[in-house]
Amino acid sequence: QANEAGIKLMFDFLNFAKKCKAVIACRVSPDQKRQVVTLVRKHTSPAPMTMSIGDGANDVPMILEAHVGVGISGNEGMQAVRSADYAIAQFAYLQPLMLVHGRDNYKRISVVVMYSLYKNCFLVTSLFYYGVYSGFTATALYDSLMLAGFNPGWSFVGIILFGIVEKDLSRGVALQNPELYREGIENRDFNMGVLARWALAGLLSTTFCFFIPTAIAVGKIASSTGQDDGLLPFGTNILQALVIAVNLRLLLETNNVTLWSLGSYAFGIVLFIFGSLLHSLWPLSSFFTKVPFEYYDVAMVLNKNGISWLIQLLVVVMVLIPDFIAKYVRRTYFPKAADILRELDNGYGGGTEGGRTEGKGGIHANEDGKALSAL
Repeated sequence: QANEAGIKLMFDFLNFAKKCKAVIACRVSPDQKRQVVTLVRKHTSPAPMTMSIGDGANDVPMILEAHVGVGISGNEGMQAVRSADYAIAQFAYLQPLMLVHGRDNYKRISVVVMYSLYKNCFLVTSLFYYGVYSGFTATALYDSLMLAGFNPGWSFVGIILFGIVEKDLSRGVALQNPELYREGIENRDFNMGVLARWALAGLLSTTFCFFIPTAIAVGKIASSTGQDDGLLPFGTNILQALVIAVNLRLLLETNNVTLWSLGSYAFGIVLFIFGSLLHSLWPLSSFFTKVPFEYYDVAMVLNKNGISWLIQLLVVVMVLIPDFIAKYVRRTYFPKAADILRELDNGYGGGTEGGRTEGKGGIHANEDGKALSAL
């Protein structure tokens, strides 16, 4: 139990330590190590992200106290490794762990979380729009089975692969420019402002996706019998356009475009089209429907109508254009250091001769990208 004088001494130590680039504490006990981490973690503003690194049992308390614990497997046993979030074999591996894997994972997870909120906001808001448009008649815009397959099927594979393999810069450039790690420290890609932008994008996308087909098709397009195609083909048309737009939206966030990523984005679209055709067959058209065979022949009616495909094309273009323009304007007129480094890394503007670099030397930038040189 610390007395008043001890507490004052602790805060004097903290204030003095914050003015130093590094502080070396000698001959401290395991609990004192933990107290130093606690002091920095809970009494520093703005709130920092703390990390403790140790290789022995006496480092376990501070490893457990920090936000992130790193254990080094060595001659002092495996206690630190078993208590840590991450384990490395040598201290030299800490730099790539933080600057390469740590930064890449932060940026991936940020997009995965925001995109997941975006696509669900996109879907659910379309149901709300339909409820208002239909006067809250309690009718269903989408077929239950096709709606249930949205997250586990039509929009699942692309974002999972993105969260595994996406990287905006090569390993060499990330190691040569440790200033880029500040993006994660300052939480630039995962904050309320970014969340608000994704939510607004979802609302705008839903507006295009619902009201464009409604304005074109409802009461204006008739079949050869003189009747419209009905609610289920209309809803499937909207849902198919939504699935295409959601998967292609992820392509705008992808910096490392590969055949695997393109294939995963296309997979969700193809799976939806194939699934709707399969669901429209006579034996399967009663699955998850209140009326027997309610979905029978719906996909066939939809896909043989050329206007439906034109509507989907118009919706996808209108959904993606605002995001494309916003990304172009930001990268062209307000570039971040990572944007400039990415172009140089890919060989543009007199950057590396062979494209992506993995070695020493190469590209360096300051924090905001204004002072940048290719060495």
